[in-house]
Amino acid sequence: MSDTSPSDLRQLLKAKMLAPRAYLSIPRISHRHAVARLLAGIPPYAVELLRYENIPHEWRLCRFCRSAGIVEDELHILFDCTDPVIDTARQRLYQLLFALTPDMLIRRRQLSDWHFLAHCLMNDHAAPLLGKFIHATFTRCQATPLLCVRSLEDLHSLVLD
Repeated sequence: MSDTSPSDLRQLLKAKMLAPRAYLSIPRISHRHAVARLLAGIPPYAVELLRYENIPHEWRLCRFCRSAGIVEDELHILFDCTDPVIDTARQRLYQLLFALTPDMLIRRRQLSDWHFLAHCLMNDHAAPLLGKFIHATFTRCQATPLLCVRSLEDLHSLVLD
């Protein structure tokens, strides 16, 4: 039986929940703001922007990949999008992260995309690098018009392109 009382457990849990997070210490405010927007669920990605226009989820396609079935959401942009600008920034991020500590490469292979993202955001050294990358994806998306699929005809024409 444990010597820890329920009161002690509550205190430990409270301390952990209220502990400072690494991403809150990202030095550049625009990068910290981008991370906060991502975590709050308001990134400038099609999955969010087209929600307000009542576009079906499966039609909120990636403006860069321009393929049916590829929804422009957080995981796609951050981990899979083949846009040359985003992919170059992602590869640079990985180079820096993996040079930071060998543990990062192991974590990337072991963890799901969401869990790896969380792991990086909780790491004092990785969070600023990830913040810079997230900001770069926001900048790229804001500079590129959305791919607006508003009908089945639009969707079929996209598949034929």
